Amino acid sequence: SETVYRQWTAFAQKVNEKTSSAVPKLVVQSRIFLDAYRVEATIESTVSSWIISNVLCLLVILLFTRNVALSLMVMATILLMLFCLGGFIFSIIRIPFGAIEALGVSIFIGLSANYSLHVVHAYQHSKGMDRSEKVREAIYAVGSPIVASAVSTIGASIFLFGCRTWVFVELGILICSITALALLYSMTFLLAWLAVAGPRPFESEGRMMHAWDFRAL
Repeated sequence: SETVYRQWTAFAQKVNEKTSSAVPKLVVQSRIFLDAYRVEATIESTVSSWIISNVLCLLVILLFTRNVALSLMVMATILLMLFCLGGFIFSIIRIPFGAIEALGVSIFIGLSANYSLHVVHAYQHSKGMDRSEKVREAIYAVGSPIVASAVSTIGASIFLFGCRTWVFVELGILICSITALALLYSMTFLLAWLAVAGPRPFESEGRMMHAWDFRAL
């Protein structure tokens, strides 16, 4: 759309150069161009804010867990949740990309990272020596609080569906969707991944360490 706008602007300039000064100047102006430019600007700002949010989220997770492997697992889980959320919103429900979606891309990253971060934190601080035992202890430690938190968040957001303003209904759909996906991925996919390829503890200078752990350096 921006390319077409530039082509029309160049065409208008050529026409104005060939016409006399007594003839009014040709001006390119259309609501289609303005809407398309607004959409492109929104998408560009959304992508940049999403990248910044992911980088900041990765730094915070690294600082919190001090483990590269667990941090990358959390970020991969967040990325998969975002893909599923986009497919659900834009392909199934068919909600057009707007201000709420642009705002939610950066804000909901932190919301979706909470459950996964709690799971890997419980896995990391488990006393078990093998993956299955550490995963089982992590479920016992944070399973019920995560489920209760997700249920309470979805229950509080359901009331937005009764609003007459579509913006609030759309916000409720996004909050319930990302909360449900965060619960599903953290309690199924991430736990299964940890059970298969999670970092296992080892002894280092009399302390219990994990693979790719900053404290082991």
